[in-house]
Amino acid sequence: MMKPTGILPVMIAVLAAFALHGIVFAAPASAKKPGTTSSQAPAYCKLCGQKYPDAKTLLRNRCPHNDGGKGKHVLFEGEAADMYICENCGMTYTSLKDLTRNTCPHGNGTAHVPYRGGICAQYTCRWCGRKYKNLKDMTRNSCPKHPDGKGNHRPSGN
Repeated sequence: MMKPTGILPVMIAVLAAFALHGIVFAAPASAKKPGTTSSQAPAYCKLCGQKYPDAKTLLRNRCPHNDGGKGKHVLFEGEAADMYICENCGMTYTSLKDLTRNTCPHGNGTAHVPYRGGICAQYTCRWCGRKYKNLKDMTRNSCPKHPDGKGNHRPSGN
């Protein structure tokens, strides 16, 4: 496997270092338009990354990644961010659309699954409680309490 090069690995390391010290980057409260409610906020599909003006519009449209285009979009419950991380392998992408259009090495031929908790200082396995500093290391290691008895650690939902 090739070692990643370029600015992205550096950005990830910097964000992780900030997160270790409790510094988290988020849009300021003033970034939201006055008079908007959460139902009017942009909504993203968890399966394809498509952006819609609101959750209601998203949920009534068909998703190309759900049941061969026959199923509807699924709401991504995480926050909009500068970086998105795969729940199954820990790879990061700068857009939800890019994350969901690429195949996950831990997904048995399926696309990456966005982790709604985003980039954190620490991740806890949902089954055994073991803590990791990054999601890539967590998902590479087998979990003794995984439901199927042979799977890897997965982060608990935030």
